[in-house]
Amino acid sequence: MKLRPVVITASILIVGVLSLGLLLYGTLKHELHTSALEAAAPAPIPPQPRLQAHAPADLSALRAQQESLLSQYAWLDAAHSTARIPIARAMTIYAQQQPKTHSSEAGR
Repeated sequence: MKLRPVVITASILIVGVLSLGLLLYGTLKHELHTSALEAAAPAPIPPQPRLQAHAPADLSALRAQQESLLSQYAWLDAAHSTARIPIARAMTIYAQQQPKTHSSEAGR
């Protein structure tokens, strides 16, 4: 068996693998550096008009409004023919109107 072609092939493979490794290392190092810079940069301010200047306060106000709608009585029309009731009371009424089921049937 001739040794020279084996040595040349092995040398080419070693040089190729090392070159590929260095290329991948450089690419990964560059990508990590770039992504770290992007993550550290402050978020851009959106252009005018900025319609929601205080998002946390707006969210709190929205949740308070929704909570009041779900927990208070109110008339929905001027003729007083349709009313809104608290959600807890509505669930109680609904549960009372449903036919009773036996606990053995509920497991099926």
